[in-house]
Amino acid sequence: MDAVRELDVSSITAYYERKLRGFPPFHPRMMLTLLIFNYATGMRSSRKIMSRCEQDVACRVIVGEDPPDFRAISEFRRRPST
Repeated sequence: MDAVRELDVSSITAYYERKLRGFPPFHPRMMLTLLIFNYATGMRSSRKIMSRCEQDVACRVIVGEDPPDFRAISEFRRRPST
């Protein structure tokens, strides 16, 4: 979480600013942290990541009380960053 805090995520947040749809349902930095953590531990399936957010303590620390569903995870992963 500390490492992602130091990253420049302006290219990710710029997508939301261009779309003028308001704030994203989940903060991009939180979603990026979730993906990096799960990729590092060998988990790549959006559905399994969603399930892990409900059961795994480390994922719960990342997402807090509002875990994303598999569609939100998949959509964030597919979204262009430039």
